[in-house]
Amino acid sequence: MLHRRFTYVPMAGSVMAFQSYSVYTGFTGSPWVGLANFEALLGDPLFWQAFENTLVISAVQLVLYFPVPVALAILLNSILSSRIRSVIQSIVYLPHFFSWVRSSRCSSRCSAVPAR
Repeated sequence: MLHRRFTYVPMAGSVMAFQSYSVYTGFTGSPWVGLANFEALLGDPLFWQAFENTLVISAVQLVLYFPVPVALAILLNSILSSRIRSVIQSIVYLPHFFSWVRSSRCSSRCSAVPAR
């Protein structure tokens, strides 16, 4: 049941891509425009600029973000002292852990019901 809810129900939302969708009229009241939305999207020069930016950012991330952790892991593995290795691993990993703690703390504070 939960699987259907999160896999098949969102597929009904893709009908909006082929409609001139209005929140007020919903799926059934919005007129069908076919591929006109896609023609407008592909004809817009800003779309192609955004597409190019996405490709460039992805390529830069692939080139820079993939080898650095692998090189760091190889360098850490070459350290003979396990005590120094564990300290360096903790120093490298703790900022990632703290960001999750900070995010969860902020979300719990934002969603907390104020006391009366």
